[in-house]
Amino acid sequence: MEITLLTSSVAYHVELSIRITGLTAERLIDPNASLPQGLIVTVNVSIQGFMKLENNERAANFTFDVIYNPPIARVTVRGTTYLRGSEEEMKRIDNELKGNKVPAEVAQAVTGTSLAEAIVLCRSIGVPPPLPMILPVQKQQLDYTV
Repeated sequence: MEITLLTSSVAYHVELSIRITGLTAERLIDPNASLPQGLIVTVNVSIQGFMKLENNERAANFTFDVIYNPPIARVTVRGTTYLRGSEEEMKRIDNELKGNKVPAEVAQAVTGTSLAEAIVLCRSIGVPPPLPMILPVQKQQLDYTV
């Protein structure tokens, strides 16, 4: 996929690819047990600093963890994201990446890809996916007297 990195000074057009290297999903409670009330689902995304592979390519490993409280399951997606562009673009990006700051566009692409994989894994083991729950709005009944 091709993305545009918007940095503090200029926009860069680079090719971004994401390769999933590991998927782990484990249900920690009995498959016939009902899910506990008040279940909290948290997502932690960790993208390590970019490494220089070639003059025009950079790579960073990432981990996407779904954490349940109380602990009912473990879901992890691991992979590597690659950035590729012209030498001039990569030199500029290297300057922007100093200090281990990951561009928001890269973090968004990693999160989106990992989330799709995590949803399938969660469905396979029968636990809620890491998506916000939409609760139905209850209408209040008002009593009117005349």
